[in-house]
Amino acid sequence: MIVLNSVAAAQELLDKRGANYSDRPRFALFEVMGWSGTLTFLQWGKRFQMHRKLIQSSFTKPAIVKYREFQVAEAHKLMQGIMRDSGNWEESLRRFATAIVLGIGFGVSIKNESDPYVKMAVDASYALGHGGAPAGTPVDFFPPSKRCCAPPFLPPFNRRASLTADPSLFAVRHLPNWLARSTSLKFARDWRWSIRAIHDKPYAAISQQFRQGTAQPSFITSLLEQDAELKAKGKVNPMTEADIKGAAGAVYAAGQDTVSQPRQLNATCACSLWLPLAANPPLPMIATLRRGPPW
Repeated sequence: MIVLNSVAAAQELLDKRGANYSDRPRFALFEVMGWSGTLTFLQWGKRFQMHRKLIQSSFTKPAIVKYREFQVAEAHKLMQGIMRDSGNWEESLRRFATAIVLGIGFGVSIKNESDPYVKMAVDASYALGHGGAPAGTPVDFFPPSKRCCAPPFLPPFNRRASLTADPSLFAVRHLPNWLARSTSLKFARDWRWSIRAIHDKPYAAISQQFRQGTAQPSFITSLLEQDAELKAKGKVNPMTEADIKGAAGAVYAAGQDTVSQPRQLNATCACSLWLPLAANPPLPMIATLRRGPPW
């Protein structure tokens, strides 16, 4: 461990020469789970820089103004849901949080608390929150080696993968569950479908809407528009379909805590003023909800 004990040393190494030392550990478990193309778990490199640039440019202060009307509409639905059934305020809050994250990231419209996308988001949040400590599981502790040989008990596909020049060679992640004896690895494999679903299904739906000209403004829509413009000019887009899905997945991962941890919001909501008011609204509040916010 190296401790930088002065401001000058920190600025010299982390600011002026930060590009030389910028990186993060490889999250092998989350790669198995299906997060390999998501900015949150990418290592430093050209792909990381591209994803970071996409997200930073898409969520600047001027760029997010187009989502204001959508957020106001969802806030109204939240308050009306609590006013209608204050006992199930957690369900209303979960629907609100899911609608904001998936609406801005993917352009998905959440109709009610039982919408299939809500269940999809809950499953993905559960998988992300229960897979194990990032970079702290046996899959991460036993890194692959380029010189290792494939054992004969591995299936043919895994044996071929372990002999390539890719640094993701034979490691714990390639072992069958009965040999790896890792509950986190088994969990990642068992729940991979939920992570891929949150990447693939919204993208498929919005791509179809985009081709039909009915897609709502969203992060994915803006990326699809950029892709269409480059193709119209005969240029090659360095951003692949997997990159678009991964970038939108990062938007979801950033907001998943609000979706998957309503209990953490319990104390905050119970102590705040708006929940009691929503459950027993005065007439001015009802009028405000009906006509819209004052701004």
